[in-house]
Amino acid sequence: MDRKKRLISITVILLLFLFPKLKYFGLVLPNILICALIEIALLLIAMPIISKGSFTLFGFRGFRLKLLIYPTIVLFLFAFSLNYLDIYILQIPKGSAQINITSKSLRYLYAIVIGPILEELVFRGILQTSIDYLQQKNILKIRNFKISLSVFITALAFSLMHFSNLLVGASLYLTTYIVISAFIVGLVLSYYRERTQSLFPPIILHILYNLLVIIFTIVLIKIRYGIFIL
Repeated sequence: MDRKKRLISITVILLLFLFPKLKYFGLVLPNILICALIEIALLLIAMPIISKGSFTLFGFRGFRLKLLIYPTIVLFLFAFSLNYLDIYILQIPKGSAQINITSKSLRYLYAIVIGPILEELVFRGILQTSIDYLQQKNILKIRNFKISLSVFITALAFSLMHFSNLLVGASLYLTTYIVISAFIVGLVLSYYRERTQSLFPPIILHILYNLLVIIFTIVLIKIRYGIFIL
């Protein structure tokens, strides 16, 4: 393995090790939002160092907007189905999950924008790029649809990261539900990262998905229980 590959591999290991821990250093830093912004800054500094000044290695390139039509529809239907299943059928115990951000507007900013950008930089940016660089192999192919090793591993790592919700008081049932849904969403995001060779589609889709989940949660709870939770 040459120096560049070793450097990327080491970076991946360090980032995957630090990500869930830095995320909950809200015990040290003022809140998770500041922590996330620091992580984003560190990632944007590390990327050009690894790629010798080229951000394109990590997917900072253009793409065709029409490619987002199909995944947007899929994520729209999935977000609605997921919330409907939870609120109307399963009624999963939520636990006492808390994020140490006092302002509601900042909570939504983190959940809809900052969080997705950070997670995409780590998983679809650093991790998926590194796996592609080291090993390109398809593990499933159905006609024109294929899931590569990097897509699967990135989606799996992305989903398992959500077990960290247990650290902030979420119930095991809710966390497991989130992890399973995150794996499915992660497959979509990773697939379109690979298909477009751009990091922007998964960032946009991730932001859109989180926004839809929040909207559907508010609307369905209002319809089901008559409670407005905004």
